[in-house]
Amino acid sequence: PFMPKPEREKVARRAQRLRARFHHFYRRMETLIGLADAVVTMGGYNTTCEILSQIKPSLVIPREVPRLEQRIRAEMLSRRKLIEFLPWEELSPDSLRDKIAALLDDPEPYRRAMETFKFCGLDVISARVAAFRAAQESEACEGPKRPKKKRAGETAGELGAAGAEG
Repeated sequence: PFMPKPEREKVARRAQRLRARFHHFYRRMETLIGLADAVVTMGGYNTTCEILSQIKPSLVIPREVPRLEQRIRAEMLSRRKLIEFLPWEELSPDSLRDKIAALLDDPEPYRRAMETFKFCGLDVISARVAAFRAAQESEACEGPKRPKKKRAGETAGELGAAGAEG
């Protein structure tokens, strides 16, 4: 949706020549993802979650500016064989064609990996917050840690000796 209008119009003209549909913005992306044989994306968080939940083979070409978030996510998911990753610096017409062709020719490894992917992020966050709160409550009940006060005239050595005698 942030593509400048002249570039958007250029893409729309190219799509029209290929008899393809071009949408500047589409409110129901999950519907289009569901209909796709494979998805090519920059790998934003919501799109990636939708791809994984619908078990769709995908090629992720992440942006790296202004943040590396998409690239980090793409590298991690690629290591787990959940997506195909193409770094921006390796993007070319040939590399794009080859990656898409490979996804369409053999999508099963990606589908198998996605079928075993556990969407448990909320459970993990919930457990971590509960553990953090429990630790905070425990510290609050114990009160602040204060060193024991020495009695007048006693040194640490004398206290140790007195304890040994008693």
